[in-house]
Amino acid sequence: MAQIATAAVSILLSFLTTAAVDLESSFLQSRPDLLLGHLSARSRLSLSLPEPVGFSGQLTARQSFFYFQDVFGRFLTQEFYPESGLPRGVEDGPLIFKARWAFRDRRTGEQHALRLFFLFRIESPPPRTGRANPWKITEIKAEKI
Repeated sequence: MAQIATAAVSILLSFLTTAAVDLESSFLQSRPDLLLGHLSARSRLSLSLPEPVGFSGQLTARQSFFYFQDVFGRFLTQEFYPESGLPRGVEDGPLIFKARWAFRDRRTGEQHALRLFFLFRIESPPPRTGRANPWKITEIKAEKI
């Protein structure tokens, strides 16, 4: 029984690692499509970002794609990296992934930095199509650094 639990946790951690890599690539390469794969089609994303990005609301996965497409068009990412390792206690429920995002406004040239918090939850039951990642981002919040 312990081996099955260990195997399940290992699989969930590998999906979470994939999600973290996709987040980093999404911001560094200005690719909202990589982010879209980690958003739920069943629920809305709660998003709260301070100025200069300045947005607070709930978006569907598709709306989030277009929103981040606009953000990546307005701001050039200079760095994006995790500020925390993979969280422990995977079986206990939601997890928070913390990252630093530094970017430059393409219009004004001003530089900014935010600390981003991504709340991940396991979508239950997992989608039955292919090897979809059960970890879905349900909330993104940020604070100025």
